[in-house]
Amino acid sequence: MLEFIEVSHSFGDKKILSNISFTVNKGSIIGLIGANGAGKTTMIRLATGLMKLSSGIIKVAGYSLEESPREYQAKIGAVLEGKRNIYLRMNTIENLRYFAYLRGLSSNYITKRIEQLVASLQMEAFAYKEVYSLSSGMQQKAAIACSLIHDPELIFLDEPTVALDYESVNLIYQYLHELKKQGKTLLITSHDFGFLNELVDAALFLENGTIRFLNMGETKSSIKDIYLMMSKGEKT
Repeated sequence: MLEFIEVSHSFGDKKILSNISFTVNKGSIIGLIGANGAGKTTMIRLATGLMKLSSGIIKVAGYSLEESPREYQAKIGAVLEGKRNIYLRMNTIENLRYFAYLRGLSSNYITKRIEQLVASLQMEAFAYKEVYSLSSGMQQKAAIACSLIHDPELIFLDEPTVALDYESVNLIYQYLHELKKQGKTLLITSHDFGFLNELVDAALFLENGTIRFLNMGETKSSIKDIYLMMSKGEKT
């Protein structure tokens, strides 16, 4: 579903990613872990087309962003850190309609899809309130809904549980599991290791511009233990 092929990226003289290659299978949930500044958000920005690659190829469902941008973008959705994919002066319904129209979706589909998302994420109580007036947890739910308006096959989530209370985290956890049952593929960055540990099938550990792939079904270690061991240079 998602392929990074010899991807490198630099900011000036500083190399962030160095010849990274990996494949994420359809229907899997992958945790992207690493220290602050390791390049996790950069990877998501590159994969969503918000930043231009220095070199290499990124493909989604066989489409590359450079050669087939429309088909590529139709396959993906993203929840960006800091609620960058939502307008604070609009309410949740207005945001959903705005992003739906940007993608050229039909009016009938938009109405039904919005009803479905509002119900699934339990947003009925605040759907018509301006986003800036909502709690951080409510804002995050709205951002997640906007990323899903076009029913993408691959969803990137950059720190999706930031500022969420326990009840909201549990709701998001259950909803992401439901997305997996629907065959969706998820790539999640998070420092909430407990959240990731219960959710992911595999982890990508990013350090010094390189990636290590870990199948969680082949280890008894937790995400936190793996992170600590690999940060110290130990083998899992």
